[in-house]
Amino acid sequence: MLLPGCEPDPFLSVEETQLDFPAEGGSATLHFVANKDWSVSSEESWCTVTPASGEGGKGEIVLTVKCDRYEGYDDRSTAIALRCENLQKRVSVTQSSKGVLIIEKTRYEFGYEAQTLKVSVRSNKDYEVNIAEDSQAWIHLVDTKGLR
Repeated sequence: MLLPGCEPDPFLSVEETQLDFPAEGGSATLHFVANKDWSVSSEESWCTVTPASGEGGKGEIVLTVKCDRYEGYDDRSTAIALRCENLQKRVSVTQSSKGVLIIEKTRYEFGYEAQTLKVSVRSNKDYEVNIAEDSQAWIHLVDTKGLR
């Protein structure tokens, strides 16, 4: 029982600490609880949160976090700040970059003698080298070097 004039201390709880989005963008939900009026903001315009504020003490609050499509080649990140009076919680938001795979030459021709071929590949993402099953008898992977 509360005495007249006594108010509970502010309370703010959020379980998610990280949201990840693909380069295509999209939306996700963020759940939290606050017992007093709250507000939320994003540090970057490419990441928006709705609603931006509301009343606390009404149970779980659900926000929608949206990220725009991203055409860059490096991952990007920002933070969402949740506030309830003097309390603040931050949720990190990371968006993957657009994948790039550049192979300088896509067609090679060989004579009948054995040869070693160097294929130059540039990528900002991890990649695998696979040899078709019906070609594994005559094509062998010697080594790969990962350059970014």
